[in-house]
Amino acid sequence: MAKFEILIVDDSPAFNHLTKLTLQRAGLDCDIVELSNGQRALTYLEETEKCPDIILLDINMPVMDGFDFLEEYTKAHKCLEKTLIYAHILLSGCRQSQSQIIRSGKRLFRKATF
Repeated sequence: MAKFEILIVDDSPAFNHLTKLTLQRAGLDCDIVELSNGQRALTYLEETEKCPDIILLDINMPVMDGFDFLEEYTKAHKCLEKTLIYAHILLSGCRQSQSQIIRSGKRLFRKATF
């Protein structure tokens, strides 16, 4: 079985550490790439040949947040149909963020074919 790649796009070192630890303890054979914001993730995706299998995407980040990343990514990115994206956010009852995530997800799922 081929090794797969997970791209973590999150500005929280604690979240990144716990995610990597969880994946290692689950025994998954994967390469993990960490990037601290959406702009770095888009640059990485443009420069790399291989598309990640999974992107774990934070919504609240500096420079380029998850919403802006999704907006740019869904404009016909080369990895769009090959990569599963899991967006996460601590909402704390913020209805505006919830509806924005749903709108972003609808755009993403309309373009992706599984």
